[in-house]
Amino acid sequence: MDGIRGIAGWRWIFILEGIVPSAFSLFLPLLLPDSPEKVGWLTAEEKQYLDLRFRQSGNRSTTGEGDKFSWSLLLNTMLDWKILLGALMGMVNAAPNAAFSYTMPTVINKLGFESQDAQLLTIPPYFCGAVSSWLSSRLADRFTWRFPFIVGPMALLLVSFLILLILSTNVDAYKGPMYFAIILAQIGIYPLLPGISAWTGNNLPQSWKRSIGIAWLLAAANTACFIGTNVFLDDQAPHYVVGYGVSLGIIAMGITAACALKYALWRLNQHKDGISESEVLATYTPDQLAAMGEKSPIFKYTL
Repeated sequence: MDGIRGIAGWRWIFILEGIVPSAFSLFLPLLLPDSPEKVGWLTAEEKQYLDLRFRQSGNRSTTGEGDKFSWSLLLNTMLDWKILLGALMGMVNAAPNAAFSYTMPTVINKLGFESQDAQLLTIPPYFCGAVSSWLSSRLADRFTWRFPFIVGPMALLLVSFLILLILSTNVDAYKGPMYFAIILAQIGIYPLLPGISAWTGNNLPQSWKRSIGIAWLLAAANTACFIGTNVFLDDQAPHYVVGYGVSLGIIAMGITAACALKYALWRLNQHKDGISESEVLATYTPDQLAAMGEKSPIFKYTL
């Protein structure tokens, strides 16, 4: 289609790939209900089950007193330190992921593989990444523990980029280990975004703040894509010192942010543990506690 209607072929790729999701998005408001209670195709038992699942995770399936949109809520959510730390963690997913999405075939090609083989060799890393994402999510839900299933993959990602940086000085001698490091990187990248989003959602019990918070986290984190797509410089192939170095710095920042968030939430839980439930119930009504959201003395943060 290159040249049709005066449009370059690469532009047609973006146009054709963008038309379907853009058109489909117009109907999403009709397909995504606000809560189980507002869905007509669920039975009463199914609605009750979903509501219990929401409450079990520390969230509410419906909006309640003190849980409605306001501009002050938007501003406070965007400045919430917990969400900002989550955005820093999300950058660990965005920057390396964007870099590999656009450069993996080139990187593999520079390892000495033919162009056709380089494209095929991108399949195993992505497959391993998909399995890693599924397994990590299952385990995090099973143990109701997010931190190790975020920092663990980050550590794998850090190791993989260190291997790539060190061995890139002699690519011909280390093609196998470098390809293994690429696979290891995907195993580390793909569990991050689901894990960070879930961790943030678990600690925002109010539905409006949760919706705004996760959207803002993803938007802020994805700004790192601008970095990831511009640090793997062609004139540095196959060493990519800048690309690997910048990525290592972002990963270290993300690990630091995750450790800081976990420690801060642990301290907040320790403080809440010092207040008895009977004392809380004698001081506040259930509606007041619900309106307090994550600041409620009986709400415990997920670690």
